[in-house]
Amino acid sequence: MDIILLDDSGRVALSADIDDWVVIEAAGIDVVIDLDGDLDLGVPTVPNQLLYIYFPIEDDELPDLDKLHLPSKVYLTDTIRAAIMPT
Repeated sequence: MDIILLDDSGRVALSADIDDWVVIEAAGIDVVIDLDGDLDLGVPTVPNQLLYIYFPIEDDELPDLDKLHLPSKVYLTDTIRAAIMPT
């Protein structure tokens, strides 16, 4: 299973179907947004370990963009807040 980093900070990654959750944990990934048609097998169920969002989309039509954009809006809000008010 390949994990491709999409940003310089290493906070956004892309992968095909996840078949090895140990690799995900070792990479420090704690949020997964699954957009393909099937749930990934073996999603960890340990409390407070992983946020797994399942929002399947099809290639023939646009999904509900408000729902699709929500995780990125939360990410950007958190990033901006951290830049303005560092802890």
